[in-house]
Amino acid sequence: MPSDLRSEFLRLLKEDEELRYAVAGLLGITNIRSSLDDLARAVRELAGAVGELREAVARHEERLAKLEEGQYRLWEEMRRLWDEVRALREGQQRLWEETRRLWEEVKALREGQYRLWEEMKAFREGVDRRFGRLELELGALTESTYTRYVWDDLREELRARGEAVVERGRRALVEGNEVDLLVVTDRAAYVVEVKVRPTHADVGSLLAKAEVVARKYGRPARPILTGALIGREVRTYAEEHGVTIYEY
Repeated sequence: MPSDLRSEFLRLLKEDEELRYAVAGLLGITNIRSSLDDLARAVRELAGAVGELREAVARHEERLAKLEEGQYRLWEEMRRLWDEVRALREGQQRLWEETRRLWEEVKALREGQYRLWEEMKAFREGVDRRFGRLELELGALTESTYTRYVWDDLREELRARGEAVVERGRRALVEGNEVDLLVVTDRAAYVVEVKVRPTHADVGSLLAKAEVVARKYGRPARPILTGALIGREVRTYAEEHGVTIYEY
């Protein structure tokens, strides 16, 4: 706009009140229209934002629903695990109770076993004492019986050979050696060893006693072994060493 025309227009605005109101009204409508356009644009932008917000809210609600569903499943799993833990604790408690009961039973069994062992020990000691006495009594009876058998047979033999008995004794002690039966005649000495089941060692002991008797009485000593169960090897060994066997 030329400067002259602008100056004239400004002068008229100052002087002409009607023109001034007309221009003001015109300017107001333009501003209102501009504001309405801005408002419409803002409304459109707001509507777009609201739409986006609704979509975001929908997505959030969907995620929230999934989270709630997952949380529910998690709570269900936690509850199931807790039930399992509780069941395991109850089972452990029952196991401990059962273990304690079994231990008490084992303890009672051990105590009973110990008492039984003590009773068996006492019984065995009693049996051993009884058998010991019985063995001694049986041994003494056997020795007495077999000694009598040997003496009866030996006496007949001595009589047949014309030997006179000068000494006879049971359990004769000769220089610390006990002889079951010792018969001394005017010609020899007879050393008798009585064993139910003689061994090689018994034969050796008999020979040693015969040497002691021969040395003491100054005459030949004839060893005699008698018993009920004389093995073949013991018999052979005895006979090889000049021992006479009387078996009953």
